[in-house]
Amino acid sequence: MAADHPLSAAMNMGDMTSAADQQVPEMPTKRGPQRRNRQKEPAFNEISVELSVVLGRARMPIHQLLKRGRGAVIELGASVDDDAAIYANNRLIARGQVVVVGENIAISITETVPITEM
Repeated sequence: MAADHPLSAAMNMGDMTSAADQQVPEMPTKRGPQRRNRQKEPAFNEISVELSVVLGRARMPIHQLLKRGRGAVIELGASVDDDAAIYANNRLIARGQVVVVGENIAISITETVPITEM
């Protein structure tokens, strides 16, 4: 440490002043917006993953499905309390509860699926 540094006097063994008596210089801070250098971003930031959330399933013949019109209700094989299944690229990764956030519907993840179940 240089002799003219504010802490050098406090750190000198022969000096009787304490570090608390000395003013500590402030650390310089960066100013302005931080810009990311795209070359330094990890390659996986550019990978797309298709997420799907399955609330339940139903099975019916195609002719019944085609007879249903707009506003038709199809009952799913799940109850209100059941977790939704969350898939990434058609692979089960988690389960969660449906929640309403403002005017949007979202999923709150309640558990992740261990890799042994995948």
